[in-house]
Parts: sequence; C-alpha cells; structure tokens
Amino acid sequence: MPRGAATADGETPGAASPRRPPRAVVAATGPDAAAEEDRRCSLPERTPRTWEVLTESECRTLLAGAAVGRLGFTTGALPAITPVPFAVRHGRVVIPALPGSREASACRRAVVAFEVDSVDRGDGSAWAVTVVGHARVVTGSDEIAALDDLGLRLWAGRSGCYIVVETSQVTGWRVLSQGRRTDEVDRVRAGA
Repeated sequence: MPRGAATADGETPGAASPRRPPRAVVAATGPDAAAEEDRRCSLPERTPRTWEVLTESECRTLLAGAAVGRLGFTTGALPAITPVPFAVRHGRVVIPALPGSREASACRRAVVAFEVDSVDRGDGSAWAVTVVGHARVVTGSDEIAALDDLGLRLWAGRSGCYIVVETSQVTGWRVLSQGRRTDEVDRVRAGA
C-alpha cells in the first residue's frame, strides 16, 4: 500500500484515530499503556458532580489558605507558568524571587495571572482560584524588610526581592461529588 494511502475503512495505517493510537505509540509503550494512562489521569466517575462558581469572598479565603501557587506571565512573547511559594498580605499576592530572574524580569509592570487549586483524587472534588492583576517587583530595603516578616523563602534559598500582584480580578470554581463539600469551602461558608 502506498505511503499515506487509506484503507477500506478510510483510515491511514499507523495514523491515530478516535479508536486507535498511532502504531508507534502502541509499539513503544505496549497495547495496554494507553488504557493505563487514561485510568491514571482521570478522576473517579463513581458519583455525579456539581460545578459551582465561587464568590469573591470564598476565592480570597481559599487563596489565603494555600501555600503554593502557579504564576503565569509572558517572557520572550511566550506564555510561561511556574510553581511558586507565596503568601497574601493586605489582599495582594506576595511571591519571593531572585533579582534578575526570569520571573522578576517578566513581572516588572506587567499584568500576570496567579492560580491555586486543590484536587481530591479520591472522590474527584476540586476547586481553583485565579487572580489577574498588575505585578510589580519590590526591591526597596524597607519594603523587603517588611515582606521578609512573612517568612517566605524560595525553594532554592533566600530571595532578594519580591513580586507583588494586585488582586484586581479574582475568580474561582469548585466541583463537588454529590452530597460532599470540600473542607476548605465549608470553612469559608461558616465564616472561619
């Protein structure tokens, strides 16, 4: 059969289809590997779920209770996302950084996105909060000293500056298994 020619069922041999992965993938990983990958990456389908939009207050409470988030920014005209430790101070997201790092360089007077989330792999419940706002890099010694009190540290050591993100736009959602609420959202609703 000529290269690229279709079979009687209209499929090109070795090409991917909704029913079959490319032959190279099957040969490289084994016939059961794709099914195993689908099983590992999917959340349980045992119970129905409900999807809800979180209020801004719920979003801010969940944001304040997290310790690691994802900073989304643009570098070299391309999107970049990196996990970072953070804290919330006076309603702003504070991220430790190194002066001259790609994060600090990209976040000078830029609009960035910041996200935190939680997923319960046991029952499939989840929530996510996204912040969009102007970022600035703090380099002044007085302001750095005040932010040092937060106890934030880079995973690779001490930071030399901070990225502060204004929380201009705060949105979030949650997915709950029927009859279950996440502990974090229960605390938010209870006013804790």
